Amino acid sequence: LILGASGYLGTEVVNTAPDDFELYLGCRSKVSGNFVKVDLADNNSIITAFKKVNPDVVIHVARLGGYDAEPERAKDITKSICLLVKQTNAKLIYMSSDAVFDGKEGDYKEDDETNPASDYGRAKLAAEKAIKSNLVNYVIIRVGYIYGESDKRLKKLLEEIEQNGSTKIFSDMFRTPIHVTKLAMSIWKLAQLNFTGIIHLGEEKKSVFDFSRGLVKAVGLDPDLVKSNLTEDRKFDIAIDTSLNTNLAQKILQ
Repeated sequence: LILGASGYLGTEVVNTAPDDFELYLGCRSKVSGNFVKVDLADNNSIITAFKKVNPDVVIHVARLGGYDAEPERAKDITKSICLLVKQTNAKLIYMSSDAVFDGKEGDYKEDDETNPASDYGRAKLAAEKAIKSNLVNYVIIRVGYIYGESDKRLKKLLEEIEQNGSTKIFSDMFRTPIHVTKLAMSIWKLAQLNFTGIIHLGEEKKSVFDFSRGLVKAVGLDPDLVKSNLTEDRKFDIAIDTSLNTNLAQKILQ
């Protein structure tokens, strides 16, 4: 059962599924395939979906809509899912985020102290805690930027360049990006392995500036249209370096 099957990552999870998995696509709007209506804001729809599917693996890549930045609601929804996962003896794969860290250190390992700086990060951490409190057979995947075709981040960059002739991006802010296809394939590997716990996935650490230049260059534009900016000039609080240490993933997924 894939929760969020019609989303950006969910679509790629569906597209990269191994042949020996029978897929059930859980989302609010009907899609082709084994569609199961799931609205995470409606607990009854979640219960109905689990009764219909009786899944062996639940891949939770769904956004929580307006609740993405509400820690208590995120915790409650995730706990409800966990109880159903436990009843069906399924394995839960949950998509979390580097936003559970405050960005003061960088190169974060799986067991490093969490201290989210945003409501989104606090909601993700609340969901993680609900999973760890209620399940044994789970994988929590933390990632940074997800990129690929139809990437919203690229669309925003191109819009800014079109409107202003260039765009300014922080050169002293760091993340660990991962391509959406690589992430989806890693999710399926983790679904089949005996590994349980938290794991960090990503490629190499990059400044958001260099990452953005790479995106622009990949679509045939001059990367110099992306100009450097410093976080000290920002008008809002931001996590500076939430780069992830991926040594565990390299060992397990090799």
